[in-house]
Amino acid sequence: MTYFGDLSNNTFSNSFYAQIFSFFCKKKKIEFDLRKNTKIENNIFYNQFIKIYYFLSLVREITFSKIIYKIKKKFSKVFFKKSSKNVLFISPQADLKYVNTNNINIFNYNIDESSNYEKYKDIENKLKKNIASNIDEIFLNYIKEKNIVLKPYFIQTIQDILNILKRKNIKEIFWGISPTLLIRNALVYLKKKTLISGLQHGGKYFIMQDDMCHKDSDYSFCDKFYAYGLTSSFNKKKFSKDTKIINSGCFKNTFYNNIIIRNKNLNQNTILYVPVSLSNFTCPVIEARPTTRFILQKKICSKLEKFKDFKTFVKIIPFSYYNKNLFDKEHIETNPIYLELNNYKSLKINSKPLIFAYENLKPRIVITDYLSTPIYELSNSPSEIILFLDRYNYPKKDVLKILKKRFFIVENVNQMERAIKLIKQKKQAKNNNKLFYKEFYKEKEVIS
Repeated sequence: MTYFGDLSNNTFSNSFYAQIFSFFCKKKKIEFDLRKNTKIENNIFYNQFIKIYYFLSLVREITFSKIIYKIKKKFSKVFFKKSSKNVLFISPQADLKYVNTNNINIFNYNIDESSNYEKYKDIENKLKKNIASNIDEIFLNYIKEKNIVLKPYFIQTIQDILNILKRKNIKEIFWGISPTLLIRNALVYLKKKTLISGLQHGGKYFIMQDDMCHKDSDYSFCDKFYAYGLTSSFNKKKFSKDTKIINSGCFKNTFYNNIIIRNKNLNQNTILYVPVSLSNFTCPVIEARPTTRFILQKKICSKLEKFKDFKTFVKIIPFSYYNKNLFDKEHIETNPIYLELNNYKSLKINSKPLIFAYENLKPRIVITDYLSTPIYELSNSPSEIILFLDRYNYPKKDVLKILKKRFFIVENVNQMERAIKLIKQKKQAKNNNKLFYKEFYKEKEVIS
């Protein structure tokens, strides 16, 4: 067995997995070969090329819509009186970037730019050698040792934030994405000192079967959680007993909706397929296996190639893949379909962020292979949307009724094909139903 030392996640490092594989191979009398991964990312010319490509891509996304939106935010700040409430935004901000700031004064904290974080990144080199006699001991020893080594970084991060709270008279802390290991430990302590609020930062929350996952990743680390939308079947007592859930809608809705409103004249022969990232097998979640979903994605591409009456585009994550060059290894790991797209000659690639890809293509039909953020963002669009559902993480019954009114729900590519034909022949339309949009995406409250 050869291991190139390139497997890791938020909790366990590549060296941890090396020890697991080594122990397993030794027990099974399998030869184990650990090799240093000579990544192309270590090449200085490659790194410079990535930076230039990233910069040019950002310039490409500077649209008139974005400029107008920024001007409006600045204008409202000048002409609307602010309250005296000071808040701290912890980066990455995600949907926090779209929050109405008229009633709050914002200060920012980015842990990635702190000197403490630079030291923290080198933590694996400070761990003692893990001596264990079984797999359980390897896990336990690693976690215990890592907690010991991490302690000063937790303390320093907490102290850095406490200093900001005192210096700026901060009344509330906001985070925009699920907290990382370093931040979540700080938040557990800071919850005792000040009010902490979190924001939903993508689809699926409250409406599927994976509430426990969101409890462990989000709700446990805030006093208030701003949600895109709520369903009556959500068990608050079980999953967010000590967290107030605020049905605020999505704060970026206004910006996205302004773009959608201006693009009602669709290209009748255009399909946009949006593959949704697979789960990483080192971080298991409640859904179909990554291989099962990957096979489905390939079947979708193969079927779409046969529709010669349509121009079909495949939406990929920006800055991940271009012209056979891999820019983001993590994105490719969870989107192996990108490496297959060259096999489908009639399918074209679009690497813009979804809302700008939509603005550019104005597709009559949108297809997505998993219930996730894209259907939220385009739920108010005039496009017909075909949605595949995962039988292992199925929507709750009350939500499913709403989904069926807005989306063409399918289970396989043959049903997808029939849905495309129905749309093409104008025999059935669902794009006028706004219930899902109103219940689970439209902005309803502002932060104050």
